[in-house]
Amino acid sequence: MLSLKREHAEPKASPRQFRLRWDVVFRDLSLFISLCLAQLIVWGTLRRRRKERAARLQRIKLVKGASPEIRSESSLEILGDPQC
Repeated sequence: MLSLKREHAEPKASPRQFRLRWDVVFRDLSLFISLCLAQLIVWGTLRRRRKERAARLQRIKLVKGASPEIRSESSLEILGDPQC
């Protein structure tokens, strides 16, 4: 008797193909995790630099109307005074 079912007509995936599919998934996950880690490192570095810059800018005190003898060399560099 001839079977009319179609389940024999479709080839089943071999265990090797199944394993290769999981290898691809794990490689993709590994790439995704690497990219997320790189993004976290860059974000943390930029955040730290912003905080350092903000702290540095808060320490700078500009003196208006002071004579050139009172100004220090570092304040002249900060002000961009052409005399230095």
